[in-house]
Amino acid sequence: GDINLYLSKLDSILNPASQRTKETLQGLRGKLCALITFFIGALSHETFTQSTKCNSNGISSVISFDTKICKEIIEVANILLIRRGAHTKGWQARTGQQDSLQDDVLTSEAGHIASAFERASVWASNESFLYRDGEDGGKVTPRSLLVYKVWSFYLGAQRSASYAIPRALRIERAKTPSHEEEKQVLFSMQMNLDEIRGSALSLLNLNDRSPEIHALDAYEGLIDGLVALTCHPKLHVRSSAIGALESGLSRFGFFARPRIPRLLQAIQLSDNDCHGKYGVPSCYRLSCSSDLDGKKKRLSDAIKGVCAIISNPRIIRHALASEETRFRLIQTLCGTQYLLSLLPREELQKTLHFFQTIFGKFRSQWHTLPLFSGGERGVHRECLSFLLSRLMGGVSYPGDDKSAESVNLTTDANSIHWRNQLLTSWFLLHLTSPDDAAEESLGRKLWTTTFHLVEKNMGQPIQRVALGLLGRLVTLAGRQSGGNFRAHGQLVIFIQDKLLDESVCRTLSLSLALNHRQDTESGGGNRAQWSAGIEEILRDAGANLSPAIFFPFSKDQLSSGIFKVQHAQLIQSLLMFVDYNIALLAAKNLLFVSKELLISPPNEDQKNKQSTAWEIFAGILRALLLHNYKDNNSDYAGIWPLILDFLDDVLLSLPIDMSCAVCDALRFGIHGLPANEFDLLTQWISSRLESFLWQPIGNDTFVSDCQQATVDILDVGAITITTETKSSLDGFASQSKWLHLLSAVLVEIRDHTNNSVMLSPLSQYRKKAKVVYSEGSGVRSVTFPRIIYESILPRLLNAAGHPYDRCRDRIAGCLYRICQIEDSSAFVGGKSLRDAVLTVFSSSGFESSDFKEKLFCLITARKFVSYSLHKGEVRNDYPFYIIPLIPTLFTTLKVAEDDVAFNNISASDRALEAEVAKDSRHMLSAISSCQITYSRSDIVCVLSTLEKLSKHGTWQIRQAVAHFLRCFHGCHKFIFSEEETTKTAHIVANLLSDERREVSSAALAALTGILAVTGSLSVSRLVSDQITLAHKSIAKKKKKKLVEVTLDVDDTKSEKEKLRAKNQQSSVFFLCAVVLSRPYDTPPFVPLAIEALSKHSYESRAPLTVRDAVKKCFSEFKRTHMTDNWELHRMKFTHEQLLALEDVVSTPHYYA
Repeated sequence: GDINLYLSKLDSILNPASQRTKETLQGLRGKLCALITFFIGALSHETFTQSTKCNSNGISSVISFDTKICKEIIEVANILLIRRGAHTKGWQARTGQQDSLQDDVLTSEAGHIASAFERASVWASNESFLYRDGEDGGKVTPRSLLVYKVWSFYLGAQRSASYAIPRALRIERAKTPSHEEEKQVLFSMQMNLDEIRGSALSLLNLNDRSPEIHALDAYEGLIDGLVALTCHPKLHVRSSAIGALESGLSRFGFFARPRIPRLLQAIQLSDNDCHGKYGVPSCYRLSCSSDLDGKKKRLSDAIKGVCAIISNPRIIRHALASEETRFRLIQTLCGTQYLLSLLPREELQKTLHFFQTIFGKFRSQWHTLPLFSGGERGVHRECLSFLLSRLMGGVSYPGDDKSAESVNLTTDANSIHWRNQLLTSWFLLHLTSPDDAAEESLGRKLWTTTFHLVEKNMGQPIQRVALGLLGRLVTLAGRQSGGNFRAHGQLVIFIQDKLLDESVCRTLSLSLALNHRQDTESGGGNRAQWSAGIEEILRDAGANLSPAIFFPFSKDQLSSGIFKVQHAQLIQSLLMFVDYNIALLAAKNLLFVSKELLISPPNEDQKNKQSTAWEIFAGILRALLLHNYKDNNSDYAGIWPLILDFLDDVLLSLPIDMSCAVCDALRFGIHGLPANEFDLLTQWISSRLESFLWQPIGNDTFVSDCQQATVDILDVGAITITTETKSSLDGFASQSKWLHLLSAVLVEIRDHTNNSVMLSPLSQYRKKAKVVYSEGSGVRSVTFPRIIYESILPRLLNAAGHPYDRCRDRIAGCLYRICQIEDSSAFVGGKSLRDAVLTVFSSSGFESSDFKEKLFCLITARKFVSYSLHKGEVRNDYPFYIIPLIPTLFTTLKVAEDDVAFNNISASDRALEAEVAKDSRHMLSAISSCQITYSRSDIVCVLSTLEKLSKHGTWQIRQAVAHFLRCFHGCHKFIFSEEETTKTAHIVANLLSDERREVSSAALAALTGILAVTGSLSVSRLVSDQITLAHKSIAKKKKKKLVEVTLDVDDTKSEKEKLRAKNQQSSVFFLCAVVLSRPYDTPPFVPLAIEALSKHSYESRAPLTVRDAVKKCFSEFKRTHMTDNWELHRMKFTHEQLLALEDVVSTPHYYA
């Protein structure tokens, strides 16, 4: 639309002119482009010649080396290529016009509001406003904005024309039958000044009837000229030409595709016969000669210019459009070693940067092309053969005769630079398709090359890329066979031979260890310094190592920060290729290497090696279990002895910080499997806990009958688990490891609910899922392991007072997950496990415990609540775990204050008690501030519990209740009903008259928040009642008596006086809360409350606590109301009320 409008308007302007004038004007732009092309041909003289003593003083050389002249010519060429008017960015004009209009509107509104504020209390509506510089009194849009709107539309039309006209010229040329014969090549590298003078005179002679120059040929000449200047020896000329060429290609991008082969030939040094074609000098000729210094500086300048052109996004997009151009570009990037050897040493880093820029653009725009024709498939296979030959060198493939053609393609791999090898591996990784991996001959070469690179490049970046290629091949083979790897006959035999080779297993394990990130905890914390682009290549290889899976998909994320699930997936997939018996033999080899990795000496790779050992263990465990699970085999005689023996050998000497990796490995191995599939593992962990877990002396309340001796032998199936109590293993670190392993097992048992059994991909292996039916109901659910509530739960409950903090955290987590398992399964074991846990954590469960052990149990209870709050479900956890344990958390705030208890407690125990109270306050704050939509019964239950606790004898608990209610009501005021709000206010109001000042102040703050969201009518009724009560409770002046007053006031105070003081404190604090709840307005009841409060500010009428509260309230009112808007608020007061206010807030004067 814009281009048609633009051209039609131009035609209307030229209509009055004669035909000759029209033809002259229409061809003038093409002639001007041709003239600039001739000038560029002369200026690019130094681009195509090597500097020598003979030609350095010529006229052409002098002009060519003048940077100012070259940049001016480039600017003119840029204008002719991209501009159709005076402005280059017409779209910015339209945006600027909109911004200007919006700014004017906002400025007018701001001026109106400012004027309203300036008028004292005279408020007006701002719905209508005037344009400041508009006509007719500002009631219409300014004329300047309308003019600017038209101007921006004109600029937008010019910009659209700069894109549409080149496309129209191309379409017109394509419609010409003999357009190739008529094409004119205007750029020439051999033009001298005399030829340019003659050509210019011919172009400027309007009477000359020579053949016209097509505009598209003129523009193409400009593109070729800019390409020539891009290879200019002057840096500033090259940079200007590159910018102009990028702008020109944005309009004439169709010129890029035919120039790609010529640009690639320049880098390959195979352009001896193409000197000057498309404006590119022959790099082969430049490489055969040297400059005045004996170096090939001109070659490096030309190469940098060519690389800058190829790295243009439009060039890369055209290069990726077909398999043939992709192959040429890959050949070019993988064969730069000889070219780099010719360049001066000081130019190597710059040239490498340009090559990396090309690869970076290639990588960012990479996409897979469908291979429809046989020619495309042939080019694709030829590209793969080229890459394989460069990586393998002279190594022959097994079962493959080397033909003459393959020998010619073969290159010694050792002679290839490591960077070229890395690029070659990356291209092979991304070019390998499912059809390539499925083809027998090519697939065998791919697998052989992959293992060859893994074995021969230990510790090198190419090894990590080879691991990515291995993972991609495994993934493609699995997808093609639908998970049945045994369908690949020859491939299974090949992988079987590799896995049974101990040296291959060791190499594969070490390569996985080196595939980790560098351990920054050693070596000063410095990260690995990779060359440019290497880190991106390694990241792409890691993404292809194995497909992404939803593990872990629960709230319990991976415990270890360095455990790589992809490594475990790779080992699992390799073992799934072979039969079960072969997998067992291969597992023994891999576990033997894993033991070596676990006992590696201290170095910078020690932590990575230890983590890799557990990744291999995870892959082995899952592969062996899936082999049994797929075959519907229930015989685990060959699996668990191997697994548990390995754990017995390595866990005792395992560092405590690596227990997280062990837990992640166990979780990955048993993830998605029913609990009876790893029942032996659960029993093994239980036996360790029975022997080594700390237990209180003389307390056997929850000890089960199975805990009878220090040596227990559990004979289960085909395996015998023996546990012994040893003094050397009685450390807390070892106990923490066993508890951590138990936590991992419990997480997977919990996640395997009735829904996950049916939705898990493992359900496809067995026709019947392992589920049972709970007694008395037809609901399908998962079997609850009996060993949990018969052995594990009693042992954990007995150790709730563990003296080690990490063990207490593990115990709390295990207990919480056991409760979760009960909630998600059909537990028919009699008494609920939840009740047993809550009984231990309740306040009555600590009465018979030692003081320090009681504190430890309280810490465990607090950690249990933390697990429930942060990792649980509101539907079950809040009513079942959090609400019942709220009294326990409040109980921890009580401290021993009597002298007998204080003297019997040591200083360290007192510090521990204070720390427990502090943590409990934080937990209560988190519970009260947790914004969750509770059910009505939950809210009523919480308020009932708080009402009982508000009458507790310990003032710290009463203060905490006030703070809890303040946060609880503030976060959930929108879902509170009127009855619940009234009950909350009643609890807080009862705390206003507390004897402790800390409690009454906390209640005052809580009541302020409640009244702030309460309706004005309700507050007004309450204020009336409280004002009456406040008037009645004013202390009366006592008459002087001759009788001597007793010093002990508390002994002589009557019950009536106590009731009066209590009513006075509660009513005054309530009225203070009313005033403080309205900081921005002045409802009618606020002046009434202020008048009533002023009477309680005298020393003779109120105690110190009440007077301080009144003075603070009036001070806050003065700060918030008696400001700029005080005149508005003052209208709400009567004269008597103002006098009462001034009586309190005014400063006492000397003459008063």
